[in-house]
Amino acid sequence: MDTEKQKIESELESGEIQASEQVLSSPISNTQPEPRILPPKPQSKFIPAIIFISLLGMIIIFGVLIFDQKPIEPVKAEEHAPVVVNPFDSVQIEGASGVVIDLRTKEILYAKNASSTLPLASVTKLMSAYTALSYAPDILSISISPEDIQLLGDQGLIVGETWRLDDLLDFSLVTSSNDGMRAIARAVGEVENSSFIEEENRAHFIGLMNKTANELGLTSMSFKNETGLDEITGGTGGVGSAYDVAQLLGLIAQKYPDALTRTRNNEFSVTSLSGFIHVGRNTNLSAAAIPGLMGSKTGFTDLAGGNLAIVFNRSLNYPIAVVVLGSSVEGRFRDVNTLVNATYDYFQLKH
Repeated sequence: MDTEKQKIESELESGEIQASEQVLSSPISNTQPEPRILPPKPQSKFIPAIIFISLLGMIIIFGVLIFDQKPIEPVKAEEHAPVVVNPFDSVQIEGASGVVIDLRTKEILYAKNASSTLPLASVTKLMSAYTALSYAPDILSISISPEDIQLLGDQGLIVGETWRLDDLLDFSLVTSSNDGMRAIARAVGEVENSSFIEEENRAHFIGLMNKTANELGLTSMSFKNETGLDEITGGTGGVGSAYDVAQLLGLIAQKYPDALTRTRNNEFSVTSLSGFIHVGRNTNLSAAAIPGLMGSKTGFTDLAGGNLAIVFNRSLNYPIAVVVLGSSVEGRFRDVNTLVNATYDYFQLKH
């Protein structure tokens, strides 16, 4: 019994040893299960189309965003319109008053105290000429009297000498003859007044001058005599504004253009009906230097200072009036020359 038991135990031990050796000698096996590879799922036949449509849509949207944008313009420096400087802005004149008027458009191009009422001196003779031409007959002849040549100034008129009205007007405006304008006032006044008293006829003419000024709307103008000389009793012979003088010049140039023709020249000669030849020298020393000059009139007294009124054509049938009052003997010519140059510059820039 014991022998058999021992045999069995011996076999068991032997088997364990073999089993143990077998375990040690065999490689270590990975106890984790191997991954299973699943067969791919069949793809849908619509996927490529969906991808294509999506890409096409993105391309269209991108294109719209790009091409709908306005082109970006380069930034430019700020542009400014050229500044046009009015030539009259820098003008300075010696005269107390001055004006430049475009007589065609009635535009005032320049003004300095243009409405101020000032002594006119011999610029008064412009109203004397306008009044004489308005009331006297064309064929009027005038004889020089002793009283006519008693005034200040002597331009060579001879007592008893007979003149045509238009010739004596020309001579009196060019030379600023006080004697000649006194004779005209007396003679025209006599036609209207029919008096044998010379002073009454002359006073009647002065009344006509004031009446004419009011009728023309030249309200600043007032006259005590026909020459513009300062009165012996005090005061000036005629007053008015630069603006109204310019208007009067325009009216003369329009209605009686021949009355100013001689004042364009430095001098001219005229023969009276009595056969005497007179040379008239222009008191406007700048007459020949003013381009397009149509007419002019100077004036000077102690009360008035230096005055000068002109009208000129800046171009064909385009009259411009320039008036300076209260300047000096020489300053009036410089002032008018400055304003004439500024006028030409103004229209050159304007056009």
